[in-house]
Amino acid sequence: MREPQVVFRPLEKDAVCPRRHSDGAAGYDLHSVCPGSVPPYTTVTLNLGFSLKMPPDMIGYVCGRSGFALKHGINIENSYVLDDSEVAINIVNHSPDIFVFEKGTRIAQLFFAKIDTCGFQPMQPQADCN
Repeated sequence: MREPQVVFRPLEKDAVCPRRHSDGAAGYDLHSVCPGSVPPYTTVTLNLGFSLKMPPDMIGYVCGRSGFALKHGINIENSYVLDDSEVAINIVNHSPDIFVFEKGTRIAQLFFAKIDTCGFQPMQPQADCN
């Protein structure tokens, strides 16, 4: 079976195409396109400088990297990728320290899932137990 194809569209010259860090990795690393910082106890939106064109039956989920919360007090808000829109992440700093990152930092992960639709079958409410 052929693997689905996702089109990477750089919006900035230094945008990094998502890639798996190792053969066994499920997620694709997302890199910062510029250096930046997140002040203590704040949330910052970081644009990653690219968009993706996915097959219509696919969705992309953005999640944090496992070590960031433990090492830095940083969380990446889970979100999904909108087709053809610039990929962006919300970085939440829960610590009293400023979080500084460099250009090219592996800042989040991208996971893909196939979209399955379903119907719902209504049922009658259960009888009151009282």
